[in-house]
Amino acid sequence: MLNRKLEAAVLTVILGFFLMPLVFTTWQSDYFTIGLVISMYAAPFVFLGGIPISCFIQKQAYKPLAAAVGHGVAGLVTSAIFCIVTQAPLDVWALALVSGVSYSLLFFGVEWMLANTQFHKKTESAVYK
Repeated sequence: MLNRKLEAAVLTVILGFFLMPLVFTTWQSDYFTIGLVISMYAAPFVFLGGIPISCFIQKQAYKPLAAAVGHGVAGLVTSAIFCIVTQAPLDVWALALVSGVSYSLLFFGVEWMLANTQFHKKTESAVYK
């Protein structure tokens, strides 16, 4: 399970670098800068917070929809805590909350796809059926 979560975290950070700038309105001019800045903050959160929280959610939720909602709420709460700690202005709050929820749902989607591939089904039981 931990191997799959680590693989999902790596793929999430890589995919997030390219997908997250599309969420912002100024992505046409600063695409790679936005991707780099978001990934710089998101990568540690994905590895240090996302993996343990995802393990906890996986043990509690047996349905994919419940797990997706749990991941979204976890991303929302983590982003809110980050904004409170850094005393971010209100416009940064919106971007951080959207980024946190997007990254956590991206992590869930990547992990769900990895859990349902043939390779991982042979090595461990599928989690969300």
